Amino acid sequence: MPKKLKNIWFVMSLIVSTIAGYGYVLTHGTCGIDDISIDLYFEKGIGVAIGRWPYYLINKVIPIAEYTPFIGDFITIVLLMISAVAWCTLFCMLLPQEVSVWAYIVFAALFMNYSMNADVFIFYLQNGLGWVHLFSVLSLISFFYLYKNRVKAGKQIGIRISIIVMLTLAISFYESAANLFLSGIFLVVLLDLYVRKKESCFREKGFIGAIFFACRYLVYAMVFRRIARMIIMRVFSIQAYTFYRSPSSIEWITKGDLGNFLAQLFCDYFAMSVVYYPIFLFVICSIVFVVLLLYCTWKRKDWLLAVTGIGMYFSLFALSVVQGDSMEYRACQIFTIFVAFVFMLMVIILTKLKKQIKIGGGILIACAIIYSTYDMNQWFVLDYEKTEYEMGVVDEIAAELESGKYDIKEKPLVFVGDFELPEEIYDRYCIKNTDFGWNIVETAAKAADRDFGEKYCYGQNDRSIIDWSVKAFAMHCGYNVPIRQLFEYRGYEFLWADNEVVKSVFNTYYPLDWDYYSYTYIENYTENYGGAAQYPENGYIEETQDCIIIRL
Repeated sequence: MPKKLKNIWFVMSLIVSTIAGYGYVLTHGTCGIDDISIDLYFEKGIGVAIGRWPYYLINKVIPIAEYTPFIGDFITIVLLMISAVAWCTLFCMLLPQEVSVWAYIVFAALFMNYSMNADVFIFYLQNGLGWVHLFSVLSLISFFYLYKNRVKAGKQIGIRISIIVMLTLAISFYESAANLFLSGIFLVVLLDLYVRKKESCFREKGFIGAIFFACRYLVYAMVFRRIARMIIMRVFSIQAYTFYRSPSSIEWITKGDLGNFLAQLFCDYFAMSVVYYPIFLFVICSIVFVVLLLYCTWKRKDWLLAVTGIGMYFSLFALSVVQGDSMEYRACQIFTIFVAFVFMLMVIILTKLKKQIKIGGGILIACAIIYSTYDMNQWFVLDYEKTEYEMGVVDEIAAELESGKYDIKEKPLVFVGDFELPEEIYDRYCIKNTDFGWNIVETAAKAADRDFGEKYCYGQNDRSIIDWSVKAFAMHCGYNVPIRQLFEYRGYEFLWADNEVVKSVFNTYYPLDWDYYSYTYIENYTENYGGAAQYPENGYIEETQDCIIIRL
């Protein structure tokens, strides 16, 4: 580790930033969507079937297929701290020695507490957030070491293999790592071109070679990821997971949806800056980055700086292009690096200016970091309140079932219908027509063909756990499997209906096209289900000859 990162101010600031950002979530465990089905991911193999296999193998050695909020979150936070140090190590390799330690302090603080991190952190270990950053940055460090130094053939082979292994693991934890690595390559090349000028190893053929290297090794990693997936599925007899996939880049482009796609990006990554703080920071950093890039290109008369900078910025949206959607909760990993990097550049620039400007700029940067930490905690608090409310609903339903009115020892349960969060919780994920910035959001959302009325939800974790649990993974294991796990998580043991009984109930109240598990016959919903009592109305639980139906 570079000497600069052993500085007491850097170490203490990293610890304080981490405690301030994640202290609440460590002591107030929440239950996210993926938490409910953690055994489906880690034991049944859904994670493997969709390409995220490392945790499945880890579970074979260390049993982690249980909901452990403190331990799981703590491990992820430690990995993020190590990743912050690793990213700073990479920048120490790229930047001049005279760069102040405060630049690295600011990077690490925003890396840890960029409030968009809350979006993916709430989903718990399945996202592999800590591992994604760690393996990605270690791959980048190895890449730069390989290009910067003359490495003997034998050692070079070892480094190249290690890059492939780490990149394969990173992408296998979460596919967004591919985007992170690609943008990281551009970032490494950009800094080396600027700092070392004509002596950079990425001049001329080196630039083409670096981009080709990134693309080639991403392909290698994706191929090995797929091979590992196939082997694990064959060895452990894991069935394929059928699910609705989003359009590939070729599909949505050939369908002529480019305008709608660009409208989505503008809505989620620019227009939302009026209400969503991390996007506000992203827009500010985008402006600063473009201005700095234009200035440096003009001053140096170096077209390669412009090409690399443009490539880096547009690479931030690479995953969105592949998915045909903005994918905020996956893209936030690279947004975190970009925002933290631009803030680091601002600190470097401030250290060269007059004292008055330096103090004023430093105060603004400190305020931005503090507010980002506050904002991230607000999302954690909201998620905790949502979890507490929904667990209370589960307890209430369980108490009613155990009241003695129903034959729960002989008859299985079937949950059907939709569950909505109360407005006092759901509205905090939304912007309303009375809020500042509504006209901007409304215009952008309309352009993106988004559905909304007097409010528009921009939060990423607004989905009800109970509502999701009724229908999730239906094509893989049938309806009501996660809801069963949710009640078991709360300590309740009930009989649960098999798939045939569930189908009969759904056909009565919520008819489906069972070949596609879609609501093809939704027009019958109002007539057959809408008039019946639903939670929390009296009579929402109905006992039939074959089962007990709970209508949400």
